[in-house]
Amino acid sequence: MNRTRGVRANNTKFYNDQSVILNRRLPSLIHKYDSGQYYDTVSGETGFPFTSVRTSNAIQFDSLGRMVWAPANMAANSEAMWSTGLSVATSSLQTEKAPTGADCYKLIANNAVVLTGNDGLGCASLPPVTTVAGYTYCVSFYAKAAEINVVRVREPTSTGYRALVDLTTGVVTNENGTAGLISGMVVTSQYIGNGWWRISCRRTAAGTSQGFNIKQGGATGDGVNGVILSSIQFEADDQATPKTFRATTGTAYYGPRFDYNPNNLQPIGLLAEINATNLCARSSPTSTDWTANFCSITDIGTQWGQIVSRFTTTSTGSGQFAFPTTNSVTPAASTVHGVSAFVKRGNHPRCQITISNNHFLPAVSEAYLNYNFDTNTVTLSGGGAVVGTGAATPLSDGWIRLSFNITTGSAPGAGASTIISCVDSDAAARLAGTSTNGATVDTFGQQYEQNILTTSHIPTTGVAVTRAVDIFSLNPSAYFNATSGTIFVKYFRPYDSFVYTGTPLSFSNGTLDNRIQVQTATSISMVHRSGAVNYDYSGVTGTVTSGNLSKMATQYQAVGAKYVGNGAAVISSGTAQAPIGINIMRVGGNHASSVAKSWIIEIRYYNNDLASDAQLQTLTT
Repeated sequence: MNRTRGVRANNTKFYNDQSVILNRRLPSLIHKYDSGQYYDTVSGETGFPFTSVRTSNAIQFDSLGRMVWAPANMAANSEAMWSTGLSVATSSLQTEKAPTGADCYKLIANNAVVLTGNDGLGCASLPPVTTVAGYTYCVSFYAKAAEINVVRVREPTSTGYRALVDLTTGVVTNENGTAGLISGMVVTSQYIGNGWWRISCRRTAAGTSQGFNIKQGGATGDGVNGVILSSIQFEADDQATPKTFRATTGTAYYGPRFDYNPNNLQPIGLLAEINATNLCARSSPTSTDWTANFCSITDIGTQWGQIVSRFTTTSTGSGQFAFPTTNSVTPAASTVHGVSAFVKRGNHPRCQITISNNHFLPAVSEAYLNYNFDTNTVTLSGGGAVVGTGAATPLSDGWIRLSFNITTGSAPGAGASTIISCVDSDAAARLAGTSTNGATVDTFGQQYEQNILTTSHIPTTGVAVTRAVDIFSLNPSAYFNATSGTIFVKYFRPYDSFVYTGTPLSFSNGTLDNRIQVQTATSISMVHRSGAVNYDYSGVTGTVTSGNLSKMATQYQAVGAKYVGNGAAVISSGTAQAPIGINIMRVGGNHASSVAKSWIIEIRYYNNDLASDAQLQTLTT
């Protein structure tokens, strides 16, 4: 009878399952990002094991197919303001815990401190948080009545907005506004249980920073009585209720993006992207900040928190198009840029997106993408300016994201941005327009980025906005075998309009001189470097295509290495040597940073028993 060493048949845990056995051995590390399961032989089952992921907000798709902000808490010290950020007030640590599990404090205004009016006395203050003007943010915190049963929220300016929240009934009373709207700030309450309320305050930022003050209600402090507070969170807002609380201690929290396919609502995996800037200053075309030429731009509502506009032709001649009125960013010369937009069919079967600087960017004056809604066909034109093939990615609710890449000319001017229009045919020239008056297409999310690929959407409201790189790394040295092992990664490459080199997984000592790195373009290859000696295997082992799953594995010994992708032929080296001092495992990037745009689904590391070629092929098939 064939026995499987180290495996109990009745144990069905994800890390001790028959399906993850390689050469009769279980993995020393296994991460399943599509199901949120993580294990290694040192820590056992863990939560998400990475501590540093990103330094800015970012967009993802959730399990309902909505485009939402990833979890975040921009308040760098979620509990410190209750004990240190005080103005003419004291606080006392309570024995009970908040519903979040965090400490809670009783906030007490000093004796004889007048609390009415728009003053900054007797309060706990959140230090200013960096914001993007035009983005909507939500500040939330937990509150419970003590001797005082009313809490006051206010902005920390002399003309700031304020409201009272009754901690017995949840009723919100505005002190300088009407109908629940405090001059742009909406305050709501949600009962949690056991006397606790979660208070939410939403407002669209007018500038680049925003603070917040919280204090007890009542007219005058007495130095004894107060309210109990805990767990403040500051986040970009996109839904009716705040997201799950994320504690912070010294730095803001920007969570990983566990993305879903908005078309079928299935989990994809962990999204890893390079940094990117949307150079289009107004990503949603509106009647007030886009220029309409022989057409109209009408705001018709929102989709996933973004303004949706309807493009309508008002002429039967050519040149019907719309573009952002103000766009001051000058794109880099002779550089690949990504162009994208979200579109939905109106009463016309075809639309066009293109790029322009005063309608014509040097060397790309004829670059455009036409899309046919009926046939789901993308047609590109632009000669040498167009790079790769365009893409039409289906989303939910009938929305399509169009994208393509172009190379700028040698002397681009300021103000380059996207252009939207309707066209009569799949091959219609740029800005040719239609012969129909009243042709429509709905659109939002225009994006123009200096990248060799199109990344996730970055909303803009008047200025260019940058999304930081995704960084996922940990120290695997406790279970890493310096002389032999097998590395496996399963990932999904998105619908890209450009072929790029990505690195789904790497192991290194933090330098390029010692690393094992699996990377892909149209095929799978490996960089194997030990002591500054480079063993770079560029042979084709498995084809990688956009919109499809890929699996790759590499095996190393003290001397000798193999790699294979998607069940193809195994590539071997008899001279490659094992890297030295491995202490960084990076998902979605190499030793330095993220260089991928992929959804990482699963990784495994086996630190013993080298698998055969046939086993490696089976593993990656």
